Amino acid sequence: MIEYSKYNLKKDLKVTYLLGAGASYNSVPIWSEQGKSMELVADSIKQAIENPTSIFSSELLKNSNYTGFTSEETEYLNQIISDLKHFSQKAQSNDTIDSYANILFKRNNTIELDRLKKTLSIYLDIWQFYQNDMPFRKSENEFFHKKQPIDTRYIKWLNMITESDQFGEVSLNPNINILSWNYDLQTQLAFNNLYQDLNLKCLDDVNSKLKFLEENSEELNLYHLNGHHGYFKYDKKYYPTGRNVLKSNFYRYLKDLFDNLSQFKVRSNSYHDYSSIKFSWEKELSPEILNIANKTDILVVIGYSFPQYNRKIDSQILNAVKSNTALYIYYQDPMDDFEKIKNFINYKSLVQDKSVSEFFVPDEFINPKEPEIKI
Repeated sequence: MIEYSKYNLKKDLKVTYLLGAGASYNSVPIWSEQGKSMELVADSIKQAIENPTSIFSSELLKNSNYTGFTSEETEYLNQIISDLKHFSQKAQSNDTIDSYANILFKRNNTIELDRLKKTLSIYLDIWQFYQNDMPFRKSENEFFHKKQPIDTRYIKWLNMITESDQFGEVSLNPNINILSWNYDLQTQLAFNNLYQDLNLKCLDDVNSKLKFLEENSEELNLYHLNGHHGYFKYDKKYYPTGRNVLKSNFYRYLKDLFDNLSQFKVRSNSYHDYSSIKFSWEKELSPEILNIANKTDILVVIGYSFPQYNRKIDSQILNAVKSNTALYIYYQDPMDDFEKIKNFINYKSLVQDKSVSEFFVPDEFINPKEPEIKI
């Protein structure tokens, strides 16, 4: 009788990652922290206007390019501050910002929903790109000072799942796919870290090497199921919210936000699609994502609790994975109520891992073996 090992089933096993908020926990505020952190970002903008010495470096303030803010810029930035505080309150009173967004969608309140997305995108831009300009990070008594610019687990993870050619160009291993429920750009920032010697300046530079913008939907390496910050869509094209955000500064970014008003004037509803955040329940799951799920041999879920308002999409993904008779689904999250997750996933080969020190990479991927046949 011949016995086949799991390595016999298929060569070049396809590994799909499904990332949730817990994957970015060491860098980006999770749902219970969103409201408070939005208030802190609003306060940082306020201080940049009213007390720039508390925000900007003396070097910047002495630079001839620093001219402060005009009255029109100040008026616009004050509106952003107001919006941040407004949605901070909504996040806290409606459990999460996603929950409030879902209410707006159900009520067909597109104006408020578009305003929410724009504000959320700006908040995440500032939180991730300009952390050194956030005064609260200098306080040892403040919880948020412990958040890392890049969750270092992403850096180690990308080292494991990328490869390079003879010229040192790095790319995601073709057997790896990434689906993310997060709006954040932690994967992109960690990928940029691989090119720290080249000093990439903008997200377009990263996208040229790690495809994540929807305009290249048929060849993406990373799919954001809820969209992401850092860009907005205008007349069917994507534009970054700030110029050269990877090498820019907080002052230049705030100026860029105002400049966008004159460069991208309102035409019909064009301006209202300011953010590239688009919640999964606003659209159908793309055929490309279903195709990835259908070909998945190992699904690794990291930091994700399968919230109820995502379960329609999650069920489609899981059913496609299970239809391929995946070797196993690996669930990495420290939550205690695993029985609830187990019942939802409902798959015979399901592994739980409560460790949080690093992202799981399957041994079948790291150390692929030749077929093992036992007689």
